[in-house]
Amino acid sequence: MEQTSENFLPIYERHPLPPFLPRSARLLMLGSFPPPRKRWCMDFFYPNWSNDMWRIWGLIYKNDPGAFIDPEHKCFKQDELTVFLEGVGVALYDTAQAVLRKMANASDKYLDIQQRTDITQLLESLPLCRAIAATGQKACETLGKTLCLPHLPAIGQWVPFNYNGRTLRCYRMPSTSRAYPLPLAKKAGSYARMLEELDMLPALNNKSTCLRPMTKKELYAHVLHYFEEHLPAQETELNYSSPFELLVAVVLSAQCTDKRINEVTPRLFHDYPTAEAMAASTPEIIYEYIKSVSYPNNKAKHLVGLARMLVEKFHGEVPSTTEKLTQLPGVGRKTANVIQAIVFGKAALAVDTHVYRVSHRLGLVPPSCNTPYKVEMELKLHIPTPLVAPSHYWLLLHGRYTCTARNPHCLQCGLASICRSKDKNIRIVSATEERRKQN
Repeated sequence: MEQTSENFLPIYERHPLPPFLPRSARLLMLGSFPPPRKRWCMDFFYPNWSNDMWRIWGLIYKNDPGAFIDPEHKCFKQDELTVFLEGVGVALYDTAQAVLRKMANASDKYLDIQQRTDITQLLESLPLCRAIAATGQKACETLGKTLCLPHLPAIGQWVPFNYNGRTLRCYRMPSTSRAYPLPLAKKAGSYARMLEELDMLPALNNKSTCLRPMTKKELYAHVLHYFEEHLPAQETELNYSSPFELLVAVVLSAQCTDKRINEVTPRLFHDYPTAEAMAASTPEIIYEYIKSVSYPNNKAKHLVGLARMLVEKFHGEVPSTTEKLTQLPGVGRKTANVIQAIVFGKAALAVDTHVYRVSHRLGLVPPSCNTPYKVEMELKLHIPTPLVAPSHYWLLLHGRYTCTARNPHCLQCGLASICRSKDKNIRIVSATEERRKQN
C-alpha cells in the first residue's frame, strides 16, 4: 500500500547527533533535523546522499562539487569534512532537538517540532561566532521563533539579533535538498556571497590566494587551538635518555632527519653515555659512529669539543642558559632553545627551517621577520608563555609532514582556510569569479 500521512504512524525522535562545535568557529550552520537513519550515508550532518550541502562547499572552496564525495562507496568523506570545517571555522547542528516525524522521508514538511534547540547554549561554546545560517524554510522558521526575530530574512539575506551584548547575523539560506528548485551553481553562489560577507571566503588576486586576516589575537588563538587538538604533546622525535644524549642528538640533527639520527645514536650512546666518556675519545673515533649523517667530520669534532668543554667548565653537566650553551662547539641559539625547552622546561622556542616557513605561510609573523631570531621574538610576543615550548614542536611537525617546502599537503591541512602563502595549492573560487564564469 502506498504510504501517506494518513496511514503512517508518527514517530517521536530525539536528535541522534552531538553538536559539531569547533571553538574557533565563526559561523553556526543550522538545519531542521536529520532525515530517517535509512537515508544516511555517514554519521554526520547533512548525511543524505541526495542532499547537496557538501557538493556546494566543495564547489565554493575547491572548485569541485565532488571534493568531499567518495563515489565508489556512494558516501561523503566524513573525516575530511570535519578537518575542513574546523579549519574554515564552521559549526553545525539543527534547530530542533526533538520532532514528531509524520512521514518516513527526508522532507521537512512532515516534521512537527516538539522541542527547539537551545541556541544560546550552542553560542556559549562559540566565542568567535559572528553569524547563524538557517538552511531551508523549516529551519529558518524554527530559528525565528527561538530567537524571537521580529521578521524572517529573505533567502540569501540576514537580520541582526543580540546575544550576550553582541550583535550577530541570522542568515536564511536556500535549502540544499534536491527537491528545492534551484540549480547547484546558484545555491553555491548564495552560500558563497554569505561567506564573502563574513570574510570567510578567500579572495583571488594575481599573486596569491589569501584571506582578509583575523586580528592577530584571533589568528594565534585559532592556530594554537588547532595544534592542541590535532598534534601530539610530545616534545621531540629524537630518542634520548639524558640531557647529554639529547644535546648530542640535537647537534647531530642539523640538516639531517630525526629518523637517521635515531638510527645512529643507540650504538653511540651505548659506548659514550656521558660527557666524560666522549671527552676521552677523538673526532676520528666518533666519526665512525656518525659517518652516515650529514657533515660527519665537522659534527665529530663538535661532539668531542663540547664533551670536553662540559667536563672542563660545567662539571660534566649540560648548562641551562643560552649564554652558557652557546659557548659549546656546534651549539647555536636554535639548539640552545631546544635544550632549554625540553630539559629545563623554559619558555624557549627554537626556529628551524620548518618553524620559519610555517610561521610565514600562516601569517603569524610579518615579512619583515626575515631572520630566525626575529621570527622567534615575534612568536614569543603573541604565544602564551605555557604554550611557547610546545609551539616549536607543533610548528615543526606541521612543516615536516603537512606544510612541506615543496608540494604542501593543503587538502589535508585544517589550517588551509587561513593560509596566506603563494605556495598554497588549493584552488578556491570566490562568488565574484563564479558569477563571472556563469555570465
